Amino acid sequence: MMIIDSENDYWIYKRNGTIRRKLTDIELKTSAGVPYIRPEIQLLYKGGSSLIREKDILDLENVLPTLDDTSRDKSLL
Repeated sequence: MMIIDSENDYWIYKRNGTIRRKLTDIELKTSAGVPYIRPEIQLLYKGGSSLIREKDILDLENVLPTLDDTSRDKSLL
């Protein structure tokens, strides 16, 4: 996923401009230092599509239980 929707130091969700986060807060890193997008943001993109695929539902079912309360709190997005 390419992060192209940003303003100043914030990422902006292109489908709803009120959803934004600091660019420094949208990625995590593996133990080897490889960056990846926060799972809750990836799920937001998958769920916001006009075509939700079976694999997107499976991703949600698999990832949602692993998220902490803060990551699950949709009001923080």
